[in-house]
Amino acid sequence: MHYPTAGIKGLIKQAFPLLINLRSLEFDSSYECDIYKLLVSMPFRLRTFSAAGWGYPIAFKDVLASQPTIESLTLSFDITDALPLPDCIVLASSGSKQEYTAAPGLDRAELLPRMRKLIVDADRFPVAHINAPFAITHLYLDRANRNDLAHALHLFGSTLVALDLPRRHEAQPPESRFTTLWPTNMLSGARLPRLRYFKVFDAYPQVNDTIDPTFEPPDLDPALTGTLRAGCPELRTLVWAVEPEDMDQLTTRLDDSPTDMLVMRYTQMLFKALPRLARFANYDMTDPSETPEGLPYGHIFVKNGEGKVEEPAQKSVIDADKWLSEELAADASAETASST
Repeated sequence: MHYPTAGIKGLIKQAFPLLINLRSLEFDSSYECDIYKLLVSMPFRLRTFSAAGWGYPIAFKDVLASQPTIESLTLSFDITDALPLPDCIVLASSGSKQEYTAAPGLDRAELLPRMRKLIVDADRFPVAHINAPFAITHLYLDRANRNDLAHALHLFGSTLVALDLPRRHEAQPPESRFTTLWPTNMLSGARLPRLRYFKVFDAYPQVNDTIDPTFEPPDLDPALTGTLRAGCPELRTLVWAVEPEDMDQLTTRLDDSPTDMLVMRYTQMLFKALPRLARFANYDMTDPSETPEGLPYGHIFVKNGEGKVEEPAQKSVIDADKWLSEELAADASAETASST
């Protein structure tokens, strides 16, 4: 259920108490933060809650405390506008180290004991305002920069099984652009002992620098030189939705070879660094071809019967949601087995 809340407080007071079986709610307060107070005493028990609005409501911590059944939480509060609003908290950052004020309610993991999925629009709500290590297994971190990601992995890295990362490339010189292009670079130095699924969307404008094809494979991604194997020992599925300009560069034949491409060099390194890797899939995110269900077509790299990785002969359906569900289920089964 979705309600644009501005101007309908009376309707909420009348209707919401009747929704005793409500399990999913999208709530956007617009400019009226005080409207979140109306949710505190509601009889329903949510499993999925999406919260948005201008500013961070004072009452939001009480809303979370009243909904301990939440399993999936989406945060889309826009706190980038410094304009103070009634019934809102100003979550400030200060100093050269950007010291962030903790958001009340997001500083106490015990408030949401069942939460396993967190979705954050980091461009509107910087992740540094969250400082409770919620035991989530799936993080969808939208429009995050490196500081956002580092903070999130520090908090949730020990329990994280799946990570979705629509990312933006920050301005940088071409030599750095080359190495940070690769999705695994975002995991450099991270300790993610349970991570099984990682998807990167290059969904936002980025610096259009030219990749130097003369670099040798060891220079492709520093994160693959030892740290990735130790940091992500369980990683099995890697999906990369690539910008078309980058896809053109990745699939350029090197040294006039019919098989040697940057993407193949990278793929070979991936499977060597990650013994448990089952598949690496990539696709052009602007390619209009898709299945009737809206699934894209792309290349899926796997090992053949001899343990070698070869270039796929043709494009296949990229069913990332299926792989995500499988990896989450496999982790849950492993956790159950280890506790019995």
